[in-house]
Amino acid sequence: MNGYVVTAFGILIIAFGSWLSFYGQVIQRKAETEKAQKKADSMTLALNEKLQSLLVAVGAAKSEESKKLTDEKLRTIQDDLQKWAADFAQARPARRQEVEEARSAALQKEFRISAQVSPFYSFAIRFIEETIRAYVSKIGEKQGVEAPKLPDNLYVPDAYVNVPINFRDGARWEITIDAQRPAREDIPPSMTIRFASGMGNFGRARFRVFVLQQKLTIDLDGNLPDPAPYQGFVECELPAYEGTVRTLLQKQIEAQLLSSPGAEKN
Repeated sequence: MNGYVVTAFGILIIAFGSWLSFYGQVIQRKAETEKAQKKADSMTLALNEKLQSLLVAVGAAKSEESKKLTDEKLRTIQDDLQKWAADFAQARPARRQEVEEARSAALQKEFRISAQVSPFYSFAIRFIEETIRAYVSKIGEKQGVEAPKLPDNLYVPDAYVNVPINFRDGARWEITIDAQRPAREDIPPSMTIRFASGMGNFGRARFRVFVLQQKLTIDLDGNLPDPAPYQGFVECELPAYEGTVRTLLQKQIEAQLLSSPGAEKN
């Protein structure tokens, strides 16, 4: 019996010793792995630092090389620059005259195009003015429009035209004329009427006069005063512009006045 106990105890000691040996090997391998990983990380960091230093050095070298190339190119054209400066100094009065002539020609073109389109826009503004004046005089109100005279040159900054028209229901019309430099016949000054109702609806009608094509175009969008307004795009021949402008504007004026509070009593 005692022999069996001794034998079993011996087996346990041998197994425990084997386990200790195995566990020791596991711990040793783990320590070696962590040490190798730390060494690899350290080498990677050092390599990245060297690589970064190398990139900085390469960038500095390229920058210096680029500067040298630029300096070399400028040296090669230095004689040309000196010749240009001498020629420009000699030709400066003639160049100044050319610039002044170009400015004068551009200014004359602005006056010419302004004179071509102004009569059409003046008619539209005056028509609105006279239509509202006739209506308010009929119902005994003092509401009216006092439109300024259009400037001779619509392109200068202080030539901006703004004609506000206020209605009884809080609606507001605003007439503006805009011109973009340089003056071009294919992009003439435009007149825009912006409609803003008392209920927050907005609309716009933009007029353009193309003298060379003898056309008047009107672009409309948004919620105009008329419940069933013209939509999209209207075009007419210039000789017939008065009828087109009167029909369109009168229709909008009537719709706006009819939407005012108390309009059914007048």
